[in-house]
Amino acid sequence: MHSPQVAAFLLNPHSRRYLTAFLGRARSASEVAAELGVGVSALTYRIAQMRRLGLLRIERSEPRRGRPVRYYRAASAHYFVPYAAQGDVRALSSRQQSEVLWQDRLLRGLEGAQQAFARQAGLHLYWDGQVDCHVDAWCDGRAVRPLSGTVPALSAWADLRLSGPELRELHEELCDLFDRYTGRHSGEGSYVLHLALAPDPDAG
Repeated sequence: MHSPQVAAFLLNPHSRRYLTAFLGRARSASEVAAELGVGVSALTYRIAQMRRLGLLRIERSEPRRGRPVRYYRAASAHYFVPYAAQGDVRALSSRQQSEVLWQDRLLRGLEGAQQAFARQAGLHLYWDGQVDCHVDAWCDGRAVRPLSGTVPALSAWADLRLSGPELRELHEELCDLFDRYTGRHSGEGSYVLHLALAPDPDAG
């Protein structure tokens, strides 16, 4: 993939999702618009843009009263955009832009879930009868974790010290979990999923 315009389109997660909806399958504009939660006119603009870039083609047309229904498919089954094609600085900028866009959606979703959780739960302070006093979130007569259970959201961070085999095992489990759920479009709710694992640059 050597066209700067095509590379920019694919490296931007906001625009890339439009092409992803047509990868490996022929679909109508109305079907994809409903899935992505956008208007048909907005999707029609993106379809025209992808066709100009050579990313999308018309698979078939089905006659009906009025205009025929067009079904579109991605022009290729897969795409590869080397970061080096844009230069190190621009490639880094593209990755950062992608992270920022995704992170913004995630944080806004977490904020909404946290507010919903706060309306349902309250503080529960108690002594376990032995040593410690505990402060838990309490909802419907039971302890719950914020951003979980009744509110379908989760955010967690951890510092880890792992051996080589443990790191490989964790990496494989996270990849398997991600692969198991990505690409599902049959449910009624829309969610943002983020998995991350990296060496700690601040570790001594």
